[in-house]
Amino acid sequence: MKNYILLIFLIALATSCAKDSDLTTDKANFTRVYDNDKFDASYNPIDIKETPDGGFLILGGRKLTDSNFSGAYLMKVDELGMFVSELEVPSDKVAPIGPLLEVNSKFYFFAMTTVGLKTELHEVDATGAITKTIQVVGDGGGGYPAAAYNDNGRFLLLRYDNIRKESVVDVVNTAGVTSSFIGFSVGRGDGVEAPIIEHF
Repeated sequence: MKNYILLIFLIALATSCAKDSDLTTDKANFTRVYDNDKFDASYNPIDIKETPDGGFLILGGRKLTDSNFSGAYLMKVDELGMFVSELEVPSDKVAPIGPLLEVNSKFYFFAMTTVGLKTELHEVDATGAITKTIQVVGDGGGGYPAAAYNDNGRFLLLRYDNIRKESVVDVVNTAGVTSSFIGFSVGRGDGVEAPIIEHF
């Protein structure tokens, strides 16, 4: 029995050493675990997009100590998944939503301000740096962003308007201007809103 186990071990060792690293395969198939030196940090992935240089841009949420909302986090990795840079977006920008929306080699995501609960559109370059932060204008632009979609360079934004008590779908351009919107009532009474807010 020992001889069979030894034989299986030797065959496994020989076959594992037979394959050399192939850059093309390594680019197509990799798994990485990322860590940092902050013991109490907590991150969750929201979306990942390939950048023009072959690397990847990762949008994530991060645990904030001073808010019930999650903060925004951006990480840039190279084509092999090796860490390049990170950006912890200031904690006054919360509730980031995916996906990362790509228009003309720029990336966008929506988040909300902690003061006034205003929806903002963040423009990100391929290095993972935020190049613009634009407050969404038109229809008040307030409320909790919930989902977004890229419709040929225009963004469809679903958000909850806590003033009107409506789910609102906005059509927003890359300048943050709402060209049209439609609202849907969530029902009557205070009991309807609590589960919606808890979702965020």
